[in-house]
Amino acid sequence: SDPIDYKVSHTKVSNLKNAVAYDEKVIIVSEQTQFVAQGDTPKTFSVDPSTEFECSPLCAPVGAGRNVYFAFTNGEGDASGFDGIREYSVDRSTDNKDAIDITAQVPKYIPNGTFKLISSTTVNILIALTEGDAPAMYLYKYFYANQDKLQSAWMRIDFAGDDAVVLGGEFIASTLYLVIQHSDGVYLERMNFSPGRTDPGVNFVTHLDRRVTDEDCVSVTYDSLLNRTTWTLPYVPDSTVQVVSREENPGIIQTLINAD
Repeated sequence: SDPIDYKVSHTKVSNLKNAVAYDEKVIIVSEQTQFVAQGDTPKTFSVDPSTEFECSPLCAPVGAGRNVYFAFTNGEGDASGFDGIREYSVDRSTDNKDAIDITAQVPKYIPNGTFKLISSTTVNILIALTEGDAPAMYLYKYFYANQDKLQSAWMRIDFAGDDAVVLGGEFIASTLYLVIQHSDGVYLERMNFSPGRTDPGVNFVTHLDRRVTDEDCVSVTYDSLLNRTTWTLPYVPDSTVQVVSREENPGIIQTLINAD
């Protein structure tokens, strides 16, 4: 009911692109500058420059605990270039603000075109989706002890089939929900990152892309004369199908006669 109309002034051209809530303030980013907005009335509201780092206008920043992550482009930004990710934070004791490059050790890893960052503080994961590598996602796993980051690592997760396109996603607790386009349509798929998970009756998890159980299939029929089981999947497979036993000899890959 009390709108705030405010124009940001700066020595550089600052077309504001995205904003994210952080530490009871709002971080607003342009392509070259990060601003801090604070105040709750027209008289107390202010927007001040915070840090001066390049930021990709294609990807909204995302908050994760004490940090805010945003993407930037390395090099000329052409189709053969790469993106990087910065971690914005504020030192509580000195109030110094910084945005370190968490891809400094892998500057040529994430292809250009980052359009989505997804974070989960439940499992300490940040995910980057990029148009430069549509069938995959780039995952950053980190571990904090008190105020110190003790471990961090980047990895690439490739989804089965070169025709797969990851369109977007979000975390709910420790489960990542992804919208993925395949050759036969668009699907909502999920990945559970909970530590210590096991499959029923065994002490391990069978890792398969687009994994389904017998209960998830459209039909499962057994021909006693041919001693053959036929599964009708709820989707059209776009890569090699594998059947893994769960009860008798769990974890063993079964031989398939045909997989259409």
